[in-house]
Amino acid sequence: MSKKVSRRYEEQAQEIRQRLGDRPYSIGLDLGVGSIGVAVAAYDLELQQPSDLVFVASRIFIPSTGAAERRQKRGQRNSLRHRANRLKFLWKLLAEEGLMLPFSDEDVPDPARLRFAEPLLHANPYALRLKGLKEQLTLSELGYALYHIANHRGSSSVRTFLDEEKSSDDKKLEELQQMTEQLAKEKGLSTFIEVLTAFNAEGLVGYRNTDALKTKGVPVPTRDIISKEIDVLLETQKQFYPGILTETYCERIVSAMLYENEKIVPEAGNCPYFPDEQKLPRCHFLNEERRLWEAINNARIKRPMQDNQAKRYQSEPFSEEQRAILFHHARGGNDITPKFVQKEFPELKTS
Repeated sequence: MSKKVSRRYEEQAQEIRQRLGDRPYSIGLDLGVGSIGVAVAAYDLELQQPSDLVFVASRIFIPSTGAAERRQKRGQRNSLRHRANRLKFLWKLLAEEGLMLPFSDEDVPDPARLRFAEPLLHANPYALRLKGLKEQLTLSELGYALYHIANHRGSSSVRTFLDEEKSSDDKKLEELQQMTEQLAKEKGLSTFIEVLTAFNAEGLVGYRNTDALKTKGVPVPTRDIISKEIDVLLETQKQFYPGILTETYCERIVSAMLYENEKIVPEAGNCPYFPDEQKLPRCHFLNEERRLWEAINNARIKRPMQDNQAKRYQSEPFSEEQRAILFHHARGGNDITPKFVQKEFPELKTS
């Protein structure tokens, strides 16, 4: 408790003593989830009831952070720490053969000047990545391009086993990744920098973090297309630096750039009904089947009713056979779309 709050409580206590004097008193408390209300009243012993309201106050507490929010912030901290450690390791690795400046732990306002020479910091890393797929780069330019890829490579997957549903950010990320895959397929492209170049050739300025990100969105990298870009970039530059970019050294670079921390699945607790047995983890396939059956059993269909005045529908559950069909398709990864429902159940209308 801060000194300011403590002093305020002492002042209130002194004020109550002055108002009460030597009279007996009673205290009433109203305990809420996030607040406490208090009332102090002088007490009439003859009438056996409060006679004079002396003090009324309430205190509202700052609500505690929920588990989901704490988990999200912890995940963000871990992600930032992992990326910083990965880039630091890559810096040491690239500095071995002169692709970056020697590693340093010096604390400076602009850490980028410890990693690359001043002229290189003004170069366009996207242009270097695109050029390096077909033309020769200097060793420092190659290091700059590789470091930039590693710093903006994205995540290999969206970790959703801790949450019941994907967040809006995860869904948006998946949509942008699908945009990347679709554009690469349409244009016959295999690297992410080529996808970005084709995307910007359609009249948009810049590569990422532009105004398009607020409206249409910008393609984001998937791990496959980033891995392919690294392979093509290194294979091209091997032709010009065979003595430096050896197979072993390139494998170490790829491993460092694509390193992914192991996904930590929380250990399941014990069952409240069978204390000696553990619960099924949320990501266990049996638990996934249970959730599928729960969703299907709770789903309802609407059957048209005969009514001369208005078109009405009667809600009813799926039959045993229909539930089995839905479970089969959902478990197999097929989308349960309106077209699917219309095909399998032509007489029904989805609610």
